[in-house]
Amino acid sequence: WWLDRSHWAWRLRRCAETRTNALLISHPHPFPALIEVPRMPEAAYFPPEHLQRLREHFTWILDQAEQYGVRVYFLTWNIWVSPGLAKVHGIPQEGPDSELVREYTRRCYRTLFETYPKLAGIMTMAGEAPPGCVDFVRQAIVSALNDLPAKPELLFWIWCSYPEDAKVVFDEYKGRSSLVHYLQYEQFFRPQADPRIRRASDALGGVPVVTLAQERPVSRQT
Repeated sequence: WWLDRSHWAWRLRRCAETRTNALLISHPHPFPALIEVPRMPEAAYFPPEHLQRLREHFTWILDQAEQYGVRVYFLTWNIWVSPGLAKVHGIPQEGPDSELVREYTRRCYRTLFETYPKLAGIMTMAGEAPPGCVDFVRQAIVSALNDLPAKPELLFWIWCSYPEDAKVVFDEYKGRSSLVHYLQYEQFFRPQADPRIRRASDALGGVPVVTLAQERPVSRQT
């Protein structure tokens, strides 16, 4: 379905019909399936010819989304490396914090937004693999985004962390940023907003908060 342009045309048209102005896509962190990591050929997921096909297709998605007034974001998990990089350097794929991995992540983020300038931004968190990795977010992700001349929007998902963790990230980032709170289960049926939304915003000096809910799958025939 990823390479099915009719699927994306339908999805983006549906976003416009429902007045949805943003689309959040989960993607393996940190994006070597869509970019060529500078000076790290071992990080590649795919051979060059297939990577080029994916790059052309994702550029087309972003162009189409722009026409429908839809901003596209990626949601990532923090410390995660490609299988090739893990094998060559003898490290696990999930959670290996080291200077090598931080530099790899910085290169990935810079190259991602240089390759796709129409990508609106990124959502990340200080968890969950591993929890509490605020320093990694600050040094490997925020520092890379700060290097970009046109800074993307940074959405910090307060999952597995606390407002004081988000404050470290927000204080460091020079671009636009928002806090994200995930609505779950019984919160949908209460006659009030989740009080943690306001508490988190107040704790950070009134930063904007995005409340995120997961959409139920809908068939194309519905």
